[in-house]
Amino acid sequence: RETFAEIWHIIESMFDGVMEGKAVGFPNFMLPLNRNGYVEECYFDFSYSPIADEDGNIGGVLVTVIETTEKLKATTDLKEAKTALEYAKAESEEQRDRLKRFFMQAPAGISILDGEDLVFELVNPPYQKLFPDRQLLGKALLEAIPEIKDQPIYEILLGVYKNDKTFEGHGLKIPLASSTDGPIEDRYFDFIYQPRHNASGTVDGIMVFVYEVTDMTTTKLALEESEKRFRSMVEQSPIPMLVTKGETMIFEEINPPMLELIDRDNSIKGKPIAETMPELEGQAVMKILFDTFYTGEPWTGYEQPMVIKRNGEELQGFYNLSYKPLIENGKVTGVLQSAVDVTKQVNDRKSLEKAEDTLRSALLAAQLGTFDIDMEKGTMNWDERCRVLFGINHQHTVSYEHDFVNGLHPEDRDRIIKIINDEVLVKAVSGGNYNVEYRTVGAEDKQVRWVRAMGKAYFNEQDVPVRFIGTVFDITELKKDEIRKNDFIGIVSHELKTPLTSLQGYIQLSQLGAASGDHQLTSSLLDRADKQLRKMNNLINGFLNVSRLEAGKIFLNKQVFNIGELAKEIIEEAQLVVKTHELYFKPCEPVNICADRDKIGSVISNLVNNAAKYSAKGSRIDVECTVDGKMAMISVKDQGIGIKPEDTERLFERFYRVESIDNKHVSGFGIGLYLSAEIITRHDGEINVESEPGKGSKFYFKIPL
Repeated sequence: RETFAEIWHIIESMFDGVMEGKAVGFPNFMLPLNRNGYVEECYFDFSYSPIADEDGNIGGVLVTVIETTEKLKATTDLKEAKTALEYAKAESEEQRDRLKRFFMQAPAGISILDGEDLVFELVNPPYQKLFPDRQLLGKALLEAIPEIKDQPIYEILLGVYKNDKTFEGHGLKIPLASSTDGPIEDRYFDFIYQPRHNASGTVDGIMVFVYEVTDMTTTKLALEESEKRFRSMVEQSPIPMLVTKGETMIFEEINPPMLELIDRDNSIKGKPIAETMPELEGQAVMKILFDTFYTGEPWTGYEQPMVIKRNGEELQGFYNLSYKPLIENGKVTGVLQSAVDVTKQVNDRKSLEKAEDTLRSALLAAQLGTFDIDMEKGTMNWDERCRVLFGINHQHTVSYEHDFVNGLHPEDRDRIIKIINDEVLVKAVSGGNYNVEYRTVGAEDKQVRWVRAMGKAYFNEQDVPVRFIGTVFDITELKKDEIRKNDFIGIVSHELKTPLTSLQGYIQLSQLGAASGDHQLTSSLLDRADKQLRKMNNLINGFLNVSRLEAGKIFLNKQVFNIGELAKEIIEEAQLVVKTHELYFKPCEPVNICADRDKIGSVISNLVNNAAKYSAKGSRIDVECTVDGKMAMISVKDQGIGIKPEDTERLFERFYRVESIDNKHVSGFGIGLYLSAEIITRHDGEINVESEPGKGSKFYFKIPL
């Protein structure tokens, strides 16, 4: 109606009729279409046919259309040209010239074949366009178009010349090649072969008027073939269907699925329904069937109760029924009926509804959210608790795509959708069982929640999922506890690694000193080893004392100390272990801070060790202590591989590691910088990095004086 407003008053009633089951079609039907900027008279061959679903309900219109405007124009041009030719026989040479100009400017293909050899004497542009790369003018017909030699069309041309009779063809198939080297293809033409007479009235040539209709013809043939396949598909439908005729509802056609459904055989054909199925008398569906016949109004009913006699016993079932009136010459002559047995689904649903009532009370007490997805109706329902878990406050209808899929955390979304589509809803894979954990992001409160979802999908007799129900339980606190535990283990492991590494180095050096008799060096190294043991002991005691950890947060044992001296000690200890790099420490004036000395020391040690890891052997590492306003600053600068800008933004995230070809050999869990950042942040300080790929990095942190 919106797209073809200018012709809606013409075709509206046609569509209304088709939706009532009346097919309609016309050849060369004129419609004034608004196109190309003006109202144009257009002609079409078309048909409108009703489209019904598997239940026989008409839900749309199949439109087949071929525009014949140009074809009609061409036919008109051919006839006009023919008339003009006859008129030209009696005119002067000047009129002949005008006629030739008309031929050359005509939209239809025109040629003149001269003599018995049918030599091309005149070829207008549209005719030449039919054979774009062939030389026609001055050549005999068989020389220019040799592929027609053994075709009927050549005999027709000779007959026109010899018998002096005009020949008209419409949609004639002629196998031709578009080009001299191209393949021969079936092409279709409308044409007129008109004998040409000389002054004495003898035939001396043939005038050819031709219009190619290949595209229109092949389209029409394809549509006819498509309609044929469509009719065959309907006839072989797996849906139980039958046709009754007349007021007594005589069985005229009935397919095998319907015979099986009503437990009858082909002998019921030609008999009235009252005789073959007497158990239907008095049932509501029979009254509706006769109403359809008398009123001509189609009807569809879902889950209709009906008693059918099977194996000698009358059994009640539920059926999806469709009655469609058959109309001939404007009168209802019969009814097309279809029926689908849904008894099992209905009984299953009723049993499920009873179970749901019992379950609902238990769910309320356990604070479980519930969901219910009806695949057949395309609906989804959430209870109040489920809405809370997805951060929704409103009571509007929810949908699977908008509310559930969009409510999944981006990192979990693909995984959960794949589990549902490829496992839960495939009976052979999962049996319909559903048990997953995932995160939601509140649609309104944007809060991230961890949930555990359990449920089951239910299937029909064809193993197609029809219902998916289940529960959702909030496990956010459990997940947080798990994350805290994992973080705690990671922090403990990382913190113990540094003193153990130093201790191992001291022991190895002590062994060398003892072997060489250098007792002074051995004594010094053992002192340092003792210091690392004390540090490790302090770390273990600190991490194992859960009362000093606030839900996984590091406890700070603050004291006043000189951060410059601490940095110097760390560098001296590191130099004994890091033999592959040159460590330079630029001292500063005494700078006192109030902080956890061991924790700050671990940060400096971590930055120095990272600088050694990610820079070439023999390169220099500069450590500097400065004062920046009211902050003490320690910086560690290397000449290493550098870091990309997109990585620097995430360096201090837990477990994040920069992955590249240059650092594949470097071990680690991505927790060192995260731990360092946590320590500095809890000291009201800041930590950052300045780096460029290939130019090294400078890590620094600031602590209040």
